[in-house]
Amino acid sequence: MRNDPCGNYYGVGRRIFAWNILRGDVMNVMMLLLDLLIPLIFFITAVLIKRFPPRFGSGIGYRTSLSERNELTWNTAQWLFVRYAAIFMIPAAVIGAAGGIIGIVMNFDEDTAGLTLVWINLAQAVLLFAAIILTEVGLHKRFDKYGNPK
Repeated sequence: MRNDPCGNYYGVGRRIFAWNILRGDVMNVMMLLLDLLIPLIFFITAVLIKRFPPRFGSGIGYRTSLSERNELTWNTAQWLFVRYAAIFMIPAAVIGAAGGIIGIVMNFDEDTAGLTLVWINLAQAVLLFAAIILTEVGLHKRFDKYGNPK
């Protein structure tokens, strides 16, 4: 058992999650919080749209050219986006939490933590775009390009 010049403890056994937090492993805890930022924003947006549906023509909500054709396409787009955002928020949160916890347990250095954060945020962004693409596909299945129901 020894401490290196940077203050890292090298001992027998594995590091415990709570020990890393208590000893001030702030960078990896911040990585966990940042990993959960995209799913949190995802979740808050979905809850707000579901709880307080934006009115047609307002500047808030899921806005694309097809969703803004008429009130029916608008309401359908809001419903579809909330549905897909809720579905994809769960894996995005799991990916973020797993990456953050692994970073704390394995005590990532700055470079490894930064690279891991980039890859996790990229995966979460792909899930966000998947929700948007599926919302658009759902709108195109239900409406023609003028907003009339098929």
